[in-house]
Amino acid sequence: MILGSRGTVAGMLRLRARTLVLPILFLTLVACGDGGGDDAGGDDGGGGDRESAAGTETLSACGVLTDADVEGLIGVAVTHEEKSQPVGGSLCTFVGDETPLVTILAARTDDDVDALVDASRVGSGSELTTEEVTVPGTEAAVLVTDTSYGLVTTSLVATTGDAGFTVYGAGPTAEVEGRVAVAVLTILLGGTSDEPGAGAAVHPCDLLTGAEVTRVVGKPATADRGDLGSTGLEQCSYSGVEEDVSVLAVDRTTSMDSLVEFERERGGTVTDLDVEGLLMAALVEDPTPTLSVTVYVVAPGGSFMLAVRADDRDRSVALARELTPLLAS
Repeated sequence: MILGSRGTVAGMLRLRARTLVLPILFLTLVACGDGGGDDAGGDDGGGGDRESAAGTETLSACGVLTDADVEGLIGVAVTHEEKSQPVGGSLCTFVGDETPLVTILAARTDDDVDALVDASRVGSGSELTTEEVTVPGTEAAVLVTDTSYGLVTTSLVATTGDAGFTVYGAGPTAEVEGRVAVAVLTILLGGTSDEPGAGAAVHPCDLLTGAEVTRVVGKPATADRGDLGSTGLEQCSYSGVEEDVSVLAVDRTTSMDSLVEFERERGGTVTDLDVEGLLMAALVEDPTPTLSVTVYVVAPGGSFMLAVRADDRDRSVALARELTPLLAS
């Protein structure tokens, strides 16, 4: 099944993100920290009144951010926190499903936000874009999106007077990563975020039913629940029709932007679909003669890959376009 290999690719990209994002954040800290050797601190779950991590005598990257905060924003359970004291500051990572969900670097520094952004370029490629954003409690804040190395990642760089912060939050798109990072820093600095966070996870068979596939394809289809073995990914395939139709639920920490970029690099034709109710819908025509198309979808109920293969490429594309809006329900 074509979705099986793409599930493997998703796992590879998650690993590449872990190995590339953290060194970039570390280099930012090394370049801008003042060598104060602050303790990582944190209260391992929080509780009580919120306070600003920047306002405490001992600067803490974990601060008042709790596991519940992270889980609400990303939709993945936190298994543990990793804390350390690199040069000049504090590093905190909330981990879930063996993946960094939120990583925060904090350091005492007199540098402005432009200096921090320049420092982040040291460990990244040249393909960076920046966007100024407003974060309560900061003097300045900038979202930095890096499209180097076949990945698309967004982090938040901000200053609060005598402290600098770099925040990375996992998400299915660069836009979501940016919103998560802003929400994390807002909470860390003692504020309240209005970011709605991740919705409840939905099984692919509940999102695209057999009756809906029947209506689109024109023949009775039965939705068959399944999974991809050890990956734990849920899949729905539809039997009783000549066309090959299936939907794979992708882990919420997988960058769908990066998967689409991977498809471009391997020669796929990518068409962005504007579908109401979906954060992302990118239709990819496979460069091989398989006649298959895959739509990368980010919906309120999670991230999905819809695969369609009919007896000719045009019908595959037409069916994919008609089925994709149903994933928004």
